[in-house]
Amino acid sequence: IHSVEALMQKEFGRSLSDENVHILDPFVGTGTFITRLLQSGIIKDKDLKRKYLKELHCNEIVLLAYYVADVNIETVFHSLHPSEKYINYDNICLTDTFELYERGQRTIDELFKENTEQIERQCKAPIQVIIGNPPYSVGQKSGNDNNQNLKYPKLDNRIAETYVAGSTSTLKNSLYDSYIRAFRWASDRIASNPNGGIIGMVTNGGWIDGNTGAGIRKSFYNEFDAIYVVNLRGGVRGMAGDAKKKEGDPFFGAIGGQGGCMATICLTFLIKKPMNMMGEVSPCAAISQAKYAATPSAGTPRNAPGNHHARIYYCSVADYMTREEKLNYLSNNKSIASEKIEWEQLTPDEHGDWLNKRVGGDYDTYPRIGDKKDKSGEKDKVFYDNYSTGLMTSRDAWCYNCSDERIKTNIYECIKFYNQQREAIANGVISDIDRDPSKMSWSETVLNRLLRNIEFNYIDGVITESVYRPFVKMHLYYSHQLNDRTGDMPVIFPFSIIREQAPEKTNRIICLDGPGCKKDFSCVMSNSIFSRLTATMTQCFPLYVYIENNNSTKIKNQRTLFGGGGQKDQEYSANQYNRTSGITDWILDRTRKQYGHDEIMKEDIFYYVYGILHCPSYREKYQNDFKKALPRIPFVERYEDFVAFMKAGRELGDLHCNYEECPMNETAQIVEDGSQNYIIDKLRPVGKGNFTELKYNGHVTIKNIPPEAHEYIVNGRSPLGWIIDQYQVSIDKDSGIKNDPNDWCREHNNPRYILELIMRVIEVSVRTVRIVKGLPKVEV
Repeated sequence: IHSVEALMQKEFGRSLSDENVHILDPFVGTGTFITRLLQSGIIKDKDLKRKYLKELHCNEIVLLAYYVADVNIETVFHSLHPSEKYINYDNICLTDTFELYERGQRTIDELFKENTEQIERQCKAPIQVIIGNPPYSVGQKSGNDNNQNLKYPKLDNRIAETYVAGSTSTLKNSLYDSYIRAFRWASDRIASNPNGGIIGMVTNGGWIDGNTGAGIRKSFYNEFDAIYVVNLRGGVRGMAGDAKKKEGDPFFGAIGGQGGCMATICLTFLIKKPMNMMGEVSPCAAISQAKYAATPSAGTPRNAPGNHHARIYYCSVADYMTREEKLNYLSNNKSIASEKIEWEQLTPDEHGDWLNKRVGGDYDTYPRIGDKKDKSGEKDKVFYDNYSTGLMTSRDAWCYNCSDERIKTNIYECIKFYNQQREAIANGVISDIDRDPSKMSWSETVLNRLLRNIEFNYIDGVITESVYRPFVKMHLYYSHQLNDRTGDMPVIFPFSIIREQAPEKTNRIICLDGPGCKKDFSCVMSNSIFSRLTATMTQCFPLYVYIENNNSTKIKNQRTLFGGGGQKDQEYSANQYNRTSGITDWILDRTRKQYGHDEIMKEDIFYYVYGILHCPSYREKYQNDFKKALPRIPFVERYEDFVAFMKAGRELGDLHCNYEECPMNETAQIVEDGSQNYIIDKLRPVGKGNFTELKYNGHVTIKNIPPEAHEYIVNGRSPLGWIIDQYQVSIDKDSGIKNDPNDWCREHNNPRYILELIMRVIEVSVRTVRIVKGLPKVEV
């Protein structure tokens, strides 16, 4: 509130107290912002009654909150402005702000005539200030909620032609989050006022630096004259290690950082200047003055003379701040006008990045590891377009388990319940689906199959071993029916090969996080189906791709796409598959020409890529680029270095794929009490950070864990960290399904499996660190 007042004075030479400065809180809740504004002292005594009666507007959709807000606002006003006659507050509307402006002009509903008149009065008001805390919601958390998001076609169309059009991310659903809808709605509402105005909101801060938020940043830069952002950080979701600690406590969490909202929180102020003194609309104010009218993409202002863009001012709280320290920071500064705030003026680059910008330069000339958006062919790509996201089931509790028998039972019951719902709906017995989360985890994909009356059947032979988390295997029910998003996994690890139990090592994949991942870049190789690790989608690049032989047209096209290149295709006639390389002919030809060695094979390039992806100088230099787009692969100048990276990549690949066969580490020591009890409940490190001791259970302890065990990191954790995180007895809170890692030991007839696995992954980390340190020191 104080910041908006400071900006009104600085940018407009006016005050919130002035006549005809109309203020709107479109998501008022219980009235906090309006009551605090009245109590702030900003509204002068002589202006208080006029403001209260005519110029303070707010909306609320929840009936109870609406009544509470009304009472709170009236109570505060009368405490500040005693009067013999009680004056009602008539500028609060019971309405959905987005739906209100979706429908435009309305006829008066006689039942709610007074509320409708208030709504129409607000619609006609020259709103100059929009302030508040919009709701945060990107979608229903689960199909079991039966609480689908409302649709706002006009507003969402505006988002599509601005924020979405300016984003290069493949995951754009988050751009329809309620708080982003609030930004789009407020931007257009302020644009309709020729006098300009200010938007001041407390929101999720993911748009500031996220890859998906590029379109928002481009639109803000084009549509406004000035932007101020205060980053309160606290975005710890999906973070680990020191990077998580640097974010500090979640701002809306409990003291100590437990619970609450784990998203980044920021204060955003957007200023659109009024018409200039000659009566011309400023370039930024020239954007559509008709609600939700069609405009050029990415928020480009209409009729904007020249290149006019916003001034961007940014500040952030310090690393490691507690919630109390963040609150004190705001309290001590009071507003963004504080001289103690050190502002950084930002200049966006051509990608729309404001912070953590890409290096670009020579990096942009390196071959792309892959690019499915580019349909022009294989040129400039290392892998063909059959790379895949990690497997996403949307019902992990059912589809993954440490027990082969338990997963069979879970899947059988899940399919039985699904078919009961399908038959009941088909026969018209029930009008709605039973959304009991203990019986099924519904998702949009499975709901659509249900409504299309598709029958599910239990399939024998599709339970296979899968990498659920790095260095953590579980049984997986591998099926199109119950796995929500298989991506291109079926051409990397075909269902038929799994079902017919063909040789285990049918393929290898290089797995890395897609653009937008908050963690430091990492990758791991696997020879099993790999789960999607993060919301940014794990990307899996295959050594081979399998094409069905029984479809001649498909095979012809695929052979044209994949064939040749000096690597003989191997046929699996029993399984009716043709195996071809996932590496492009283009990169093979380019590599042979660059080094002058025709004996280079596609498999060599596959392992070279894995080696170079571990190069420390490469990772450090281009870490910002990795967060924005899939990596580009540099090819070193000397053939000898190419061979060194290739050999290191092969050695790393063998180590990471066959980690269960790695010798146990000899530095760490297993201390037992002689009971030979290896049952675990939860592994417990002794101390934090790079601990040297691990309590296996009450009978076994592992001591003298070497520091290298914590140096090799995959997706934010060391292999040992993943073992500790995943190997514990758990019960899914929704389904009640138990997952007990001791079942894996029993079914594999090895009670020491987890204990030995810990010792093996410690050795995997030690050897990985040694191999990485031995990589050639090259400039990339």
